[in-house]
Amino acid sequence: MASDIKQGFGTKWDAIAANDLADNGNSLSAARDNSSNKYIGAWIVVKCNVGVGADADGWTLSMTPSVDGGTTYADASTFIVGTGPSPDSGTIVRAFRVDRLPSNYKLNILNETGGTADFDVDVMEDYFVSG
Repeated sequence: MASDIKQGFGTKWDAIAANDLADNGNSLSAARDNSSNKYIGAWIVVKCNVGVGADADGWTLSMTPSVDGGTTYADASTFIVGTGPSPDSGTIVRAFRVDRLPSNYKLNILNETGGTADFDVDVMEDYFVSG
């Protein structure tokens, strides 16, 4: 009898909460230790709230994996998870999928909206189990 593959979810991680992040400013999350949980992938949701007068450049979400499976990080290993537009005013939400999570990682949001903005970045890590 074949077993079914089921998707499971870990707890939601509130990775970044940055209020009044200046234009061209960035906010880096704390390191996330995935070495014991072994989550396979994650949905990452970015909420951006800007005031009137923002331009169209938007924002960039990036991930820096550990280079040694532990606590050593190098900017050269950073990759872009996704980008989003800047709303004229108000809030915009975008979701991104990362299919292979590293054992340890950090997230970074770069504000390129042309003004100050509030960012909320949440991560829902997941895994697959047979049952």
